[in-house]
Amino acid sequence: IVPGHPPVSANAFKQVASNRWIVTLECQEAINEVVAFVTEPLEPSTALGCHIASPPFEESSWHYLGAITAQAPSVVFKTRLVWTARDALPTCVQFGIELQPTAQLAARPAEMVSVEVLEAGRRIGKDLYEYVASFAAPGGG
Repeated sequence: IVPGHPPVSANAFKQVASNRWIVTLECQEAINEVVAFVTEPLEPSTALGCHIASPPFEESSWHYLGAITAQAPSVVFKTRLVWTARDALPTCVQFGIELQPTAQLAARPAEMVSVEVLEAGRRIGKDLYEYVASFAAPGGG
C-alpha cells in the first residue's frame, strides 16, 4: 500500500520466478513510504524479502528494504532514503517480494540509506565541525 491510496490485492502481483513476485505502484506524488503486510500466516521458517526499484527497473536499481516474517507480519518502509540521485523521488515503482528462509534474510541488513545520502551527511558533518572549530581560541584556550 502507498499511504493515502487503496490497498493492492495479492492478485495484482505478477510471478516472475518460483519464489518472486512484483507489482507496479504509481502515484501522483513521490512514493516516500510503502506499507506491506500479509493476510495469511507465514511458515515460521520462511519470510518475504521486500525490494523496491524505480524506472527503468534494471537489476541494479533494486533496493532491499527488509522482511515480513511470522513475528512481524506488517511493516512500513521509508523508501525516500534509499533512492539515489539517478532515481530522484519516483512516482512509479516496482515493489517485489521474495520468499526465502528466515535465517537467510536475518543475515542480510536492509538498505536504510543510499551511499549518496551517507556521503552528503558526512560532508555536512565535516563542514559543521570545521565551522565550529574556527571559533576556537588559538592555543586551546
